[in-house]
Amino acid sequence: MKKIMILLLLFLPLAVVFGQKSKSLALSDPRQKAVLMQLDKEKLLKEDAERPKGRLRCAILMPVDKIFPNAEMEEKIDGGKIYRFQVDAPGAEALNLYLENFCIAKGAELVFYNADYSNVSPVYTWEDNPDNGIFVTDHFAGDKIFIELFVPDHATVVDCFRINEAGYMYRPLPTWLKSTGFGTSEDCEVNVNCIEGKKWQQQKKGVARILLKAGNAQYWCTGSLLNNTKQDRTPYFITAEHCSNNASEADYQQWKFYFNYESPECGNPLADPVNNAFQTTGSTKLAMGNYDRGSDFLLLQLKDEISENPNLYFNGWTISESIATSGVGIHHPQGDIKKISTYKKEVKNHSKTHWSLLWAQTETNWGSTEGGSSGSPLFDQNKLIIGTLTGGNASCTNKQGYDLYGKMNFHWASNGNTPENTLKTWLNPDNKNITSLNGLSVNDDNNDDESKNFVIYPNPANDLLIIELDEEDKEYADHSVKLFDLMGKCVLEQKFYTMKSELEINIAHLTEGTYVVSLNNKNGVKTTKIVKKIW
Repeated sequence: MKKIMILLLLFLPLAVVFGQKSKSLALSDPRQKAVLMQLDKEKLLKEDAERPKGRLRCAILMPVDKIFPNAEMEEKIDGGKIYRFQVDAPGAEALNLYLENFCIAKGAELVFYNADYSNVSPVYTWEDNPDNGIFVTDHFAGDKIFIELFVPDHATVVDCFRINEAGYMYRPLPTWLKSTGFGTSEDCEVNVNCIEGKKWQQQKKGVARILLKAGNAQYWCTGSLLNNTKQDRTPYFITAEHCSNNASEADYQQWKFYFNYESPECGNPLADPVNNAFQTTGSTKLAMGNYDRGSDFLLLQLKDEISENPNLYFNGWTISESIATSGVGIHHPQGDIKKISTYKKEVKNHSKTHWSLLWAQTETNWGSTEGGSSGSPLFDQNKLIIGTLTGGNASCTNKQGYDLYGKMNFHWASNGNTPENTLKTWLNPDNKNITSLNGLSVNDDNNDDESKNFVIYPNPANDLLIIELDEEDKEYADHSVKLFDLMGKCVLEQKFYTMKSELEINIAHLTEGTYVVSLNNKNGVKTTKIVKKIW
């Protein structure tokens, strides 16, 4: 995704750089805007305080119902036209938008930003159009969000999307931050890349923060990708059923998932790393076990693009009734960056549906769970998921409190006897006689073994890459090559049907940086990294 730069010059107008072309826009305020009703934030926070720990409400959804753009928004500039629209939500801590029928014309460039330009989106183009037409923006700090579209003279102006709703974020942001979720968890939490997470680097890649839509509100929850016995990378994703309370089938299509949303180091980063996360929008509900009388699980299927992302991992699981002796929980408390909590004593049978456990002091701190951690996976000493978080009274101020996790062995087939109530139907479609399954990465052998890489040169490269096929790969004529940036976005795809021993890929159009190259044929999937340099 192209990056956008904002040049803020004292006493001078905003200059926005679209793509590779710089245009100074000495523009007036947008000619059209929508003004939303101001909400009683104190009343909403009081309601939240009276709820038990679980999914964390963070915003109220408010209707906008506006087609963007239209002729009245048009402002002519050299080389094309600019269309601008503003959404105001008096008193909001932050805003985000739900867009339908999203379709940017070829050549056009779209950007979102807030009033003081502290949050600016990447530039979106025709290549970013989602298959289902649904697009959900990140949150932008403050009570105003601006939409700006550049259409060059040679491009056709069309309706880009319908602004359906806006998320009015009412929860206070940390005074030193300009984002949502990030930095809001309690001080005892441990970042996943501290020493406690050293042995869990694969498993963390399967865990995601969820910005979910249910009825008239947004909530934070957590969940994980799951492997299945076919090991075909079907993007199954598990979280808690209570996270979905009041969610409609249409709502599921607008749930947003953030993978690898974390600090690269043990300490908290100074800036929100949300732009480094792999984001995907949309899910389909497959199965569930009720919160009130079952084990509280929800199984979703995400978009197929997940299955080829080299930075993700399909976590393994066990339905054994053996008692786990130690392990971790990986989660996003209050929608914050990824954290890890450790238990060092055996879990207990709280009931036939749930495990209970106590968190432990570790080298860095005493990690716990919070609102927004709901649905997150609990791993045993074998790095397999044994449960999903329902709730409990553990917290940074109640370190001797316990947490409750719905049991995988109850999720499996005890909430009902139909596919809509069981994990077994989906995770073991061939009805194999197994009780545990290891996790799965993009590499077939589930690790970074060099034997699964391949010869590619030159590296670094400027404009042309050569893949040298080994003897096994030469036996096949049908090859697919994809390049992913470090955010997990596929930036190039090329298919070959040839018996040649070498494949040529033109990367001249790519920006400088590191990319993951994936080679896929009937021999399996292999990946390696290359560096693009311009000289």
